[in-house]
Amino acid sequence: MYKFKIGKANLSYNFADADCVEKYENTMQKLGAAIDVLPKDVPYSAKIRYICRAIFDVFNTLFGAGTDKKIFGDVCDMNICNDALEQLILAAQAADEENAERFRSKAAKYTAVK
Repeated sequence: MYKFKIGKANLSYNFADADCVEKYENTMQKLGAAIDVLPKDVPYSAKIRYICRAIFDVFNTLFGAGTDKKIFGDVCDMNICNDALEQLILAAQAADEENAERFRSKAAKYTAVK
């Protein structure tokens, strides 16, 4: 379980479990698809709300309903949302690196040295 903090929310996610990683991948693909169909002929404020809601959905899908409120409160600020999303992506990348290093370390113990 990889533990990290975004805003005031302490989060944990199992980036070593295939089902959890698949859920993360699918959720990020869904976010990408939502951004691809960003409404164009609407006020900029509506675009901000649309993007923020898509990011709120990412956190609620991965960490449970209400996680968006723990992280963002009642704020709908695109910069805060983008920063939180970046922190999530960086956490996933760091967990992946830790998992790979852990595997290499374990594998090295059992690899014949010549």
